Amino acid sequence: NLERSLLLLQSVKAKSPAFRDIDARLARVRSLLDAEQVYMQAEKSFAQRRWVDAITYYEQTQLLASDYQSVRVGIQLSAAYFMASQKLMTQWPTPEFDTERIHSFLRKAQEINGQDESSTTFLAKLEDFMKGERSLNDNDLEQAVSVWRDFYEQEPGFLGGYLAEQLYRAYLALASEVRAANPDYARELLTTAAAMPVNDSSEARNQLQNL
Repeated sequence: NLERSLLLLQSVKAKSPAFRDIDARLARVRSLLDAEQVYMQAEKSFAQRRWVDAITYYEQTQLLASDYQSVRVGIQLSAAYFMASQKLMTQWPTPEFDTERIHSFLRKAQEINGQDESSTTFLAKLEDFMKGERSLNDNDLEQAVSVWRDFYEQEPGFLGGYLAEQLYRAYLALASEVRAANPDYARELLTTAAAMPVNDSSEARNQLQNL
């Protein structure tokens, strides 16, 4: 019992302040007590399927005392990383939980349990999407459209429809880029965009009418 150990050590120090390694032993027990409290919060969060909170608490547990319930913390943390990623990949990314954060969760899950095929599969899908993001950031619209179009055929609902919206926007941007030199290609892109299942495809339809 950690609390009993703390009381015992405190009693020893009160009687013999110079007792060997007493300060180090007290610090050790206090760190284990802190880890225990955070660990209990982690377990509670995990049971309630609050995956991100569970991750935070399990990581804090490791920081406070890396050897406290280390095997279970590792197993639970790997599962929490994966479950959080699985949930986040069904909804639009946010500034707090963008694709880089989800990617980090999946990489950590894989580092803990490299035999988990589910983590590997989810990671591969996310990295396919992120290839398109990098191409878009590099202003390579043709490449972004090519990557996302192929991926969209396999995962049309990826990231809760965020992939579809991003591909739609990429179609519009590429159409604007090529319309002067290749209006037929621009028309093809806009026609495809207009048929995308996004909240509002009016911009694509308007551009088609004005082409």
